[in-house]
Amino acid sequence: MNLLEQLNSREMKQLVIKQTFPMKIKLNYNNSIKLKSKKSNVTDLKLNFKLISPIMTTYQINPTASTKNDKVHLLLDHLSDSFQEYYQMMNQFQFTEKGIILPSQPKLFFETLITHKEYRSFVTFPESKEEDMLQNLNFTWYKASKIKKESKLFTLNDNCIGIEFKFKHTSGLSLSVDQRFKEKPMRELLEQSKTLKEKEEIFIQFGIQPAELEWWKEAERRVKNISKRIKTTESTTGKLGMPAFDTVIRLVVKGENVKRSEMLARGLIMAFKQLNGDNELIDKKVKAAKIKKWFTKYVESRKIPIYFFRFDKRMLMTRKEIKHFIKLPERNLQLDFELGVNEREELKVDSLLTRKRGVLIGYAEEKGKKVDIRLPIQNLDDFCNTSVICGSPRSGKDTYFCNTLIESVKNLNVGAFIPDVINEKGNDRGMSDTIRDAFEPSKIIDLNIGDYDNPIYFGLEDVANLIGANGMNVIAGNLVNILNLDDTTDTQELCSLIARVCKCNIYDMYCCLKSKSYAENLYEIVKEEDQLLALEYKQEFLNTKRDRAVSTLRTRLKMILGNPHFKHMMSQDPNPNINFEKWIREKKVVILRMNKMEIGEIGVKILMYLLSMKVFWIKKIIQTDDPTFIVYNEPHQYMSDGLQELMESMVIESPKFRLSQYFLFHHPLQLPNKLWQILISSSVNMYLFKNTNYKLYSDLKEQLKPIEVDTAMKTEKYESIFLPYVEGRQLEPIFVKMLPPPKKRMKMYDNSHLTIEHSKLYGRNVEEVRQKIMEIELSMYAEEKNV
Repeated sequence: MNLLEQLNSREMKQLVIKQTFPMKIKLNYNNSIKLKSKKSNVTDLKLNFKLISPIMTTYQINPTASTKNDKVHLLLDHLSDSFQEYYQMMNQFQFTEKGIILPSQPKLFFETLITHKEYRSFVTFPESKEEDMLQNLNFTWYKASKIKKESKLFTLNDNCIGIEFKFKHTSGLSLSVDQRFKEKPMRELLEQSKTLKEKEEIFIQFGIQPAELEWWKEAERRVKNISKRIKTTESTTGKLGMPAFDTVIRLVVKGENVKRSEMLARGLIMAFKQLNGDNELIDKKVKAAKIKKWFTKYVESRKIPIYFFRFDKRMLMTRKEIKHFIKLPERNLQLDFELGVNEREELKVDSLLTRKRGVLIGYAEEKGKKVDIRLPIQNLDDFCNTSVICGSPRSGKDTYFCNTLIESVKNLNVGAFIPDVINEKGNDRGMSDTIRDAFEPSKIIDLNIGDYDNPIYFGLEDVANLIGANGMNVIAGNLVNILNLDDTTDTQELCSLIARVCKCNIYDMYCCLKSKSYAENLYEIVKEEDQLLALEYKQEFLNTKRDRAVSTLRTRLKMILGNPHFKHMMSQDPNPNINFEKWIREKKVVILRMNKMEIGEIGVKILMYLLSMKVFWIKKIIQTDDPTFIVYNEPHQYMSDGLQELMESMVIESPKFRLSQYFLFHHPLQLPNKLWQILISSSVNMYLFKNTNYKLYSDLKEQLKPIEVDTAMKTEKYESIFLPYVEGRQLEPIFVKMLPPPKKRMKMYDNSHLTIEHSKLYGRNVEEVRQKIMEIELSMYAEEKNV
């Protein structure tokens, strides 16, 4: 056993510690001695007899909008219960190479730093009690963030003055404990902060240390002996029955000059003296010549002098008095003095959103720290839940979807269909160009539906073939919705019949209704394929006069085909290169550029319905396990009754077929009300980007709790309030700072050549298409002349 081990042994401590402290020890040797090993001349150990102060640690406490001070008494009770007699702290006594560690009671300093801009609160306590104290602080102010800081909070200069408070009478008398003083003296301190100039500061240090359990005996004796002129109340009687703490209150004021510091100090002193009751606070100014020494010895080192044998010098307070000094500004004060309290501090990020294995969408702040937010991917049905993205223009909706798709491809290699009616140019603005250039070329199918020179065929034969023998009959029933026919039952029945005969080709349907010879030629073809359908066609159409229904349906088809480019698209034969089933299985990202100016409004509405139906039905039939995304960006631009009805079904059914829908819009009023109600009732993930419409947040205030409507209105650009539905649970909403645009965070490809190449690969030369139309229609017009 070496010398240090001998000095720190239990037997040695029992010899040194005699149940009472402090003790006076006279040392007849130097501050340190060197001990040499008996076996060598090399110095073995150096003992230092310097007394070491306990190491302190400091945390800044940031209040939240819901911060309350109603649990401070529990913090004080815990601190009081930790009091120990010195013989019980024998194990704290240690000899170290740096000096001697003496036993010490736990202590707590609540410190406030006030500037012209900020009101900040700090808590300092022994490092050895850090874990225990943090646990109690979290319970006292459970949503307030606790951020570790350096222990040095204030720097002294020549303009500073120091004030220390003492009791006027014995510690047995109480300060005011009136509960009506809930905001005092904090409100006055905040008022004082308004008068501060730049670089002026106020530092308030309030320190407590639990006193011995029997303090009240001496206090009671002294209270009985005080002058009869001093009247006591029930607060003093109550104080003697409570645990007490040795207390210090210190002020350091830094003004632009000494006179201004003194003026500021007078206001602070008046604020504290509002708490006078049976006892009173008296201020004692530290002499200018001694302020540096006082600041170093007492303020910086957080020292609480304990006068064991001078009770009259002790400043003892109980918890009811202390609660005036240990508190954070609550909501009323935060609003009145515009403290800039971060309302988001109290929002808790659920651990389900912070798993390392997931799709990164951005980051949130929790207790002052950035936390990555990821969409869980363990349950793909949940992952494929519909997402609703709402926000003002240029708030970050498109960028969010692009990033989510990119991260989902990285994690799950998902496929996607991106119909883009807006089709902005450039990978720093447009969704299509951004997604095209985010992946390697083999992942992308880029269909420019609006390319006039290379029109792309868009039919439903592939879906019908997947359904089977009855496939075309099933699809034909939906064509009534596609064409938005709401006239008569006769028109709808005729539409279904002609659609089955023409295999849902809109141009063939028009020709069939326009030309008798064309219709009769179709009969010969159908008779070889399906005699029953041919019989129905002959009896219900060829041999029957249905002039009104024919006229209505033909007029509707003519309006749809009125745009030449859309007519070119619909009048082609199927292109074997266009294979939606193959693209879904191979998890391709398919871009479909369709501008209203090029295709026409009616054409875009029909194409969006056809696309949605194709993808939905194919996913239902082949039932792949791999997720597929489909995005509806500004759906009000192409919404139809048929598409609305289809979307309502898709929202409910799509997740189980691993089809994930993304709705991007500015305001719910742009959607049909029934669709919106279904969306918010279908366990969706909702993202509320910056919006200037107060009513939007007000209507969703129940879903937004605990976020207040006023707080929601402060959402920043490229930030979203995320209302997650994960693993069957609706989690609390959080603010998420979304990822920056792909161009700013990753290396992009230059895939601009794909747009041109794929137009030629998947489209047909417009001259060839027009030649075919010319031949068909020349024969039709010739027939009309003969009639």
